Amino acid sequence: MRTQKDIRVVSIKDGFEQAFWNHVNQDPFHYYFFIFDMKQRPEQTEIFLALQGERIQGLLLLYSDLIVQLRGNRGAVEKLLDYVDLEKVELQAPLDCEDIVTRKYKPQVRHREQGFCG
Repeated sequence: MRTQKDIRVVSIKDGFEQAFWNHVNQDPFHYYFFIFDMKQRPEQTEIFLALQGERIQGLLLLYSDLIVQLRGNRGAVEKLLDYVDLEKVELQAPLDCEDIVTRKYKPQVRHREQGFCG
């Protein structure tokens, strides 16, 4: 059985860009901002993958050192959140990860329709 400890985080700049594109193109609506920001503003965009073996378990989008998008399972989101070190942040994460995010960031506004924003 694999655990959160088996998850490693890598930047797509470290030879994982094709794996990123293969993954996000399977569900472009879910990964809209990942795709848009990488294509339109790559100089302001950082993307990290949470890998378990070679399988992507989650993604982190950091745009312009302010906006953060997290996707993935709870273990992946927890690992990816370690790569976010911002005082002020607009953050969107899966609803089932709200407790993980609020341990690090205290939200001023919460939107619950499709995901958690803090």
